[in-house]
Amino acid sequence: MSKTAIVSLLFTVAVAVLMWSALRGVNTATCEVCVTYNGQTVCRTGQGRDREAAIRKAQEAACAVLATGRDQNIQCTSVEPTSVACE
Repeated sequence: MSKTAIVSLLFTVAVAVLMWSALRGVNTATCEVCVTYNGQTVCRTGQGRDREAAIRKAQEAACAVLATGRDQNIQCTSVEPTSVACE
């Protein structure tokens, strides 16, 4: 095997290891959030790097169902969740 082939192989392995380690901790928290807005309650699950990110993602998903339009979506995501359960 030539030096170029060995260097190329080592570089490819190094890039793969870096990608794996970077992506490994992307979604470490999972939370289920229930949001009540305009008299309706919807529960959704979200994943994120930490608890706060997972809660935010779940609330955004719930508000996508509950709210119509940008203004309502902003209001909905500002509401305190009815319940939060994280793993």
